[in-house]
Amino acid sequence: MRILFFLLLLPVFGYTQVISSNNTKADIFHVYKEYSKEKSASSLLRKRFPVHTIHGKEYVSFLGITNDNFNKQELESEGILIGAHVGNVISLKYPLSELYQVLSISGLERIEMAGMIKPKLNKIPGDVRADSVWAGYGLPEGYTGKDVIIGVTDWGFDYSSPMFYDTTLANTRIIAAWDQFKTSGPAPSGYSYGTEFTTLAEFNSAGADTANIYSYATHGTHVAGIAGGSGAGTPYRGVAFESNFLFTTFLVDEASVFDAWQWMYDKAQSEGKRLVINMSWGLYHMGAIDGTSILSQGLDIFSDLHVVFVTSAGNNGQVNFHLEKDFAGDTVLSNIGFYSSTTLASLWGQSIHMWGDAGNDFSGGFRVLNSSNVFLGESPNYSTLTTTSYIDSFIVVNAVDTIWYNLSADNAYPSNGRPQIRMRIKKPPSGIRNLQS
Repeated sequence: MRILFFLLLLPVFGYTQVISSNNTKADIFHVYKEYSKEKSASSLLRKRFPVHTIHGKEYVSFLGITNDNFNKQELESEGILIGAHVGNVISLKYPLSELYQVLSISGLERIEMAGMIKPKLNKIPGDVRADSVWAGYGLPEGYTGKDVIIGVTDWGFDYSSPMFYDTTLANTRIIAAWDQFKTSGPAPSGYSYGTEFTTLAEFNSAGADTANIYSYATHGTHVAGIAGGSGAGTPYRGVAFESNFLFTTFLVDEASVFDAWQWMYDKAQSEGKRLVINMSWGLYHMGAIDGTSILSQGLDIFSDLHVVFVTSAGNNGQVNFHLEKDFAGDTVLSNIGFYSSTTLASLWGQSIHMWGDAGNDFSGGFRVLNSSNVFLGESPNYSTLTTTSYIDSFIVVNAVDTIWYNLSADNAYPSNGRPQIRMRIKKPPSGIRNLQS
């Protein structure tokens, strides 16, 4: 019997010049080995590794740490695509055909193959044990959302999304949608504004909700899909994939979302189904946020009617906008941030809400500093004990810059008896980069 041995000859990888993990070294070897078989990247290779075709040529993505010898022009002359370079962190795309040389790049201290970003929502059911609920482990039966309505108060609904159809993609699971921004009507029964959609033909005709203050958005679709998307033939389905939906694109105020709750409750009652209301948004200027506000009392009433509310635990990412301190006759300063996003360019300014303990008055104001933290001016300090009327005013700094603000105060807020000051400051002109309250 004759035995044949095949040898795959690959260039020797130089590992000594650029530090990398053994994971990256193994990935480089594997990618180049697979490429060498056909002199082209297979579809499977592209799914597993950051291989891309750019201007007809195949590249592999990397992240790196530069050193003092880094020379962008030199690397680009070698056919390497240099991307973002922030501080000493850089992104680059290296020619696949020469991948065996990537660890010999000059000017880099460290390099790692870019990790692949992939859909992972199919992992969520297992992480939250929803798959056990579906199967009915330790329960009287399996639960998949059947006979439950999920009411989503949000913005950005695509009524035609296949995620909102049943698992056969034959029937929509949206019972009704109320677009409070759309003025053409008809409004829901009992209400005088917005437009209600209740049939498949109406959903298809509308397509999506109205572009409102957030323009055309997708957040509501995303949220509803996580909660109850059917998967549309993919493994990426929501937790309660057999539920029905009620959507409300609401007018971004407490009264309007309260209307949405009532509308959803009435619809659920008429359908004879349990109701869960989702609120994946945050509006932190809505009065007291300690559970004593009128809206919170309304929420309690609906909860007593067996409506289940699910809300986001904050909605500002890593923004530190809450500060708590026990006072002993001292003061506290906090920098005020202003949004600079072009998508929020219409925002007037920033709202600062200060609360004290019941029976203890306090005073508040703000200081203005330049980008070098040099003091330029300050507002008066306003006491909760003596500020009983609305104040709309301004201060002038640098002789030319005007800082507009307004405020109101209570020494005993009606819902909780605590002193409070709400101060709104208009976004300052360029040149003023630091405000403190």
